[in-house]
Amino acid sequence: MVSFAPLQRSDHAVIIETIEKEMHLEKYIANPLIRRLHARSFFYEELAQATHVFAAYDDGEFAGLVLLRLDGHKPQGMPLWARALSAVVHQLEKKEDGIAAYARTNAQLLEQYQRQHGTDGEILLLSANPRHRVRGIGSALLSQVATVAQGKHLYLFTDEGCTFEFYNRKGFHRVGEQTMEFNYAGKPHSFRCFLYSTTIGAGE
Repeated sequence: MVSFAPLQRSDHAVIIETIEKEMHLEKYIANPLIRRLHARSFFYEELAQATHVFAAYDDGEFAGLVLLRLDGHKPQGMPLWARALSAVVHQLEKKEDGIAAYARTNAQLLEQYQRQHGTDGEILLLSANPRHRVRGIGSALLSQVATVAQGKHLYLFTDEGCTFEFYNRKGFHRVGEQTMEFNYAGKPHSFRCFLYSTTIGAGE
């Protein structure tokens, strides 16, 4: 039976591991150490921005997580140790052209979209625990988003390395797409980034 409870610190490790593997960071970050550190830093930065944190548990076992940022709500904030971690990781990330290209491409996609469309917030992270194969976790997580974001126009970033088809099935619309060009292990490389959006509850 899936239920929602406060996110436990002991579950951070599996979330970070899932970010690295399921988001296929190896497609644009060549160095394995920087990849692991980026996944860790990314998680804590997204958690700090989140205004709502929904963690799903099945009989006490972590099943999935969604981090939501709604405009006008107070974010979680970042502790000093996490800020220090991010500062160190960002210095190391300068060695990987793909990280900067990814951030730059997403920023461009959002800027282009917001020129003509208002937004109310962002789904920062939606992740199911790959070790706990419970069907419908992604849908359950989105249902929790709907409890606090009815009528809100939300966006999220994804890419060709992720299971973006899930968002197609759930009524999200691909409103931006751009191919980023970068150097990967000294060779030219390309990777497609997507921007999705939806108005929560509009299709019901």
